[in-house]
Amino acid sequence: QLQGARLRDRRDPAVDVRARVQGFVTERPFAEGARVKAGDLLYRIDPAPFRADLAVAEARLEQARARLEQADREAKRLAGMFSQQATSQKELQDAQTALLQARADVRLFDAQVAKARLELSYTEVRSPFDGVAGEAVAAVGALVDGGGNSLLTRVIAADPIEVSLNLSEQEGLLLGKGI
Repeated sequence: QLQGARLRDRRDPAVDVRARVQGFVTERPFAEGARVKAGDLLYRIDPAPFRADLAVAEARLEQARARLEQADREAKRLAGMFSQQATSQKELQDAQTALLQARADVRLFDAQVAKARLELSYTEVRSPFDGVAGEAVAAVGALVDGGGNSLLTRVIAADPIEVSLNLSEQEGLLLGKGI
């Protein structure tokens, strides 16, 4: 028993690894108790529904961009006609409003594409740092979600821990001899 020993760890020694999306676990390539490196795949959640959501969001974005181009052409056409007094101010204002709405739709669908990509990325659950993988809480085939059923495993840091000992000269000699 060493008196005055102090352990210093530079960060929390363990972290719970959790699912951020709902889906069925399709892969668990790590072994419990095995060393893992930062970025190693620990779990894969079925990505198919998230790929489909991304495809839908991308298609809606394409539609919104096409509507924006059409609204821009129409606003420019009516602006030229209005300058020649060939159309009413109301028609021009309606076209300008449609252009603003089309721009907003592009921003909306662009954000939905970004969100769908992010959720798809959450289907690959990776180790946050080098360490040792704990017990596999979720098995292949299990339904997990981002709520109460999100715990997958735990990763325990495997970084060296610095130890500072305050020993007398005699204790140091005894420790050096393995006594």
